[in-house]
Amino acid sequence: VEGTAGTAPPLRRRRRKVPLEPTPETSQSAPSDMLTLNSCNCDLILDTVVEFEDLLRPNEAMALLEAARVTAEREGWGADTHKKYGTKDVKIRDLSSTAAQKIFQDKLAEPLIDAIGEYFELPKGDVSVDDAFIVRYATDSQRGLAFHRDGSIVSAIISLSNERDYMGGGTQFMDGSVYRPSQGGGILFGGQRLHGGVDITRGARYICTIFFKCGGLSCRDLAVLKDKEEEGDPGIWGTIADVLGVGK
Repeated sequence: VEGTAGTAPPLRRRRRKVPLEPTPETSQSAPSDMLTLNSCNCDLILDTVVEFEDLLRPNEAMALLEAARVTAEREGWGADTHKKYGTKDVKIRDLSSTAAQKIFQDKLAEPLIDAIGEYFELPKGDVSVDDAFIVRYATDSQRGLAFHRDGSIVSAIISLSNERDYMGGGTQFMDGSVYRPSQGGGILFGGQRLHGGVDITRGARYICTIFFKCGGLSCRDLAVLKDKEEEGDPGIWGTIADVLGVGK
């Protein structure tokens, strides 16, 4: 049965890193409907990647892709790009197709906000789209994107291209994991974890990237510590332990 607007798509949840023992910060987490905009479970947010299958049907993915191409013919790719780690993209708000705008709202924004409430334990009534754009990676242009952090509390990446149209690509994290959803599939993850776009080696790949915000919540400080751990850097706590001789 094909999905309808607002219906949660098929998904599976993959935890990238699970603490061996609960910590005071994570073991007492509040249900999402009890959280306020003063707190969030950053351990959960940063350690979770949610994979989706069939967020979009192939014709819906192509409708967004073609709408972006029409806008790019008029304004160019990257006319309103980010100052740092810019991409060759077109903003969703600039799409002239009302059908494409509706697909984005009904099949991506609304279901993903529901998923953020469920899997990232954020109050979904306070979650909203902060920015959304369609990115073009291609061998004749921008092939990939260096490791970076988004400004968003949660980010989404949805694949719009048919897998036959490109080789390479995908979203890579510091732990070495790479996610390359099939057409219409996507991922949700804590946007402030370091991640990058793997280079395209053939053809062109189009993705839809969405930044979600929840008030002024941020997990950046903890994200920096976690990424250092994945790089083998013990961080400040490891330095203190060395000085005190703890664990030796």
